[in-house]
Amino acid sequence: MAETLESIFADIRSRVLRKPPAVRAGAAATYRFEITGEGGGVMTLVVEAGGAEVETGGVRPAAVQFRLSMQDLRDLAGGRIRPFGLVLSGRLKITGNLSLAMRLGDILKPE
Repeated sequence: MAETLESIFADIRSRVLRKPPAVRAGAAATYRFEITGEGGGVMTLVVEAGGAEVETGGVRPAAVQFRLSMQDLRDLAGGRIRPFGLVLSGRLKITGNLSLAMRLGDILKPE
């Protein structure tokens, strides 16, 4: 069964919550993910020292915006591809605060 957008973001939220509050505080921000292709959509991840929330849609202003395909998101979440490779190939577009984007990337590395 293919992973859905919602299941991938539930896993992302779990990864964030497993980190200590001090680590989460370093990446505290709102992140918007625009996922293209079949099964895609817009998701927002809010990271705070006290926790993390995932919301459907992109209503809140975001410090960082990511745009990638659903297949690339699946591969990224599964550890089959690295974010740097996606950026270099133009398949992952990042706008906003790049420092926060890199901190989030460190938190989300598959365990």
